[in-house]
Amino acid sequence: MEHLGVEFRLAHFRPASGFTPQLQERYAKNRLTVTRQLAYEPNSAKTLDLCLFVNGVPVATAELKNALTGQGVEHSIAQYRNDRDATANLLRRAIVHFAVDTERVAMTTRLAGPGTRFLPFNRGHGMGAGNPANPKGHRTAYLWETVWQRDAWLDLLHRFGPRSPIRRIARLPICSAQTASRPISSRRRRCERTRTAANCSSRWRPRA
Repeated sequence: MEHLGVEFRLAHFRPASGFTPQLQERYAKNRLTVTRQLAYEPNSAKTLDLCLFVNGVPVATAELKNALTGQGVEHSIAQYRNDRDATANLLRRAIVHFAVDTERVAMTTRLAGPGTRFLPFNRGHGMGAGNPANPKGHRTAYLWETVWQRDAWLDLLHRFGPRSPIRRIARLPICSAQTASRPISSRRRRCERTRTAANCSSRWRPRA
């Protein structure tokens, strides 16, 4: 990030090669932490079930539910939509928010009150939705065992964080009639950039 003309590095991501020990050392010094039952706004008793930090910066939140309390992922989604202040600093700054139970996961990158849209973040089961059975634990264990695993999580943040090249390219509008009047070279470059972003994003698109 940049403030008053000075650039601050809030995290160091994995270098492309191991030929520079200094970069490897910086990457190893990243501190990934998790806080449970985090009070996220002053003068309020409301808490988030989980908040994930990188070097003290909040990057993700999660609301957890389980069948033992008679609640599921739908209750987590309703909690984000109706009981979480989308204007709170921590919720605005986090990159992604997860609704989780023992069977399914959903996610959103933008809280907007009742209008918040969640997408499934499941692995798929056979030819359908959901997640396959897990003989070693919950069906959604892949979230904390694989997605939130240190190296994988930092790689995802690098690729799809607010300042990643993919996110910047993806903001470009898809070719339409509005671009038809522009010179063919300009239209072609815009189409190519949009297709590149779509191809990169498809590799990480969660299944329903």
